[in-house]
Amino acid sequence: GVPGSPQSEAPPAKAQQITCVFGESRNDIVFAPALADRSVITRLTSPIRILAGDEVRLYVISPLWLRLEMAAPARVLHELPIFRLSDTWFGPMSTAGELCYASAAPAFLEVREAPLRLHCVLTGVTIRNTGSAALQVEKINVPFPRLSLFYSPRTGFWTDVVTFESRSEAGMASMRLERQPPTDASPTQFVSGPRQGNGGDPNSVIRAFSALFRERNAT
Repeated sequence: GVPGSPQSEAPPAKAQQITCVFGESRNDIVFAPALADRSVITRLTSPIRILAGDEVRLYVISPLWLRLEMAAPARVLHELPIFRLSDTWFGPMSTAGELCYASAAPAFLEVREAPLRLHCVLTGVTIRNTGSAALQVEKINVPFPRLSLFYSPRTGFWTDVVTFESRSEAGMASMRLERQPPTDASPTQFVSGPRQGNGGDPNSVIRAFSALFRERNAT
């Protein structure tokens, strides 16, 4: 910028400066959207009860990350969250669980209720109660490192659909990844794959819920 102009002044005190040094001049540096590097825990506005044999679809919104990349050879230079979420521990005790991010946004029952924000991503989460009693859910764990990122010019950024099938009382559930966003998002184009290789086993068991219980059957 021109000396003395606002563009050449020092950044604000809270701004983060990044300096990358190359052996030769580069013109293939790009900024790309990315998903969070940890799972994100979303608290429902109020707990929901899912009857035995029933299911519900929720929509979770979370801030994207911004990745600074070199195109050839492909290399990630730096990445940072567009909006920094607070840390939270998700598990029954300090020795059983994982460090996650806590979302400040609620989950939505209808996709039209979710705000369209260019700096955020939407995830369709289906919760299926395969047990014999009602299931109550207060928090949901969305495993972003295992998800892919998609973009729709109509509805913004999306991830794969996540389906949880719950049979236990301990917050564990079978997880299935559909490797595509919900039909609400179409048409979409693929942006990037999961952080964890190919996303791991698309059919696995994870700690999916908290504040969860099943009611006893009436006798």
